[in-house]
Amino acid sequence: MNTNEYLQWFADDTLPTPATPPKASASGKDAAKIARMMMDGEHTAEDVAAEFSRIHGPGRPRRHEHREPTKRIQVRVPESMERYIHVVVETGRYPNYSAYIKALIAKDQQDRKPAAV
Repeated sequence: MNTNEYLQWFADDTLPTPATPPKASASGKDAAKIARMMMDGEHTAEDVAAEFSRIHGPGRPRRHEHREPTKRIQVRVPESMERYIHVVVETGRYPNYSAYIKALIAKDQQDRKPAAV
């Protein structure tokens, strides 16, 4: 059972209980948060789906879509900045450090619109 099938089951009380749980598509704190949302009775399937989307972002590009190659870089920051980034990520605004840094760079690119990149 994949996540979409599980969310359909979660939204429809008439469907039988699945024999197998969905394959893990989240882990750690994200998985725990989603599990709490599904069990507390206060969240709808749409809430859970929105949380999955927040965690995973737009998803991987399809085979026919162009995906720009990525490079790994290391950036040194003072401890105070690292703590700030950690808080930003832990509050759920971004799924990880990398996503936060990418968003900052994308905003800077948009604001500056450099002539040559």
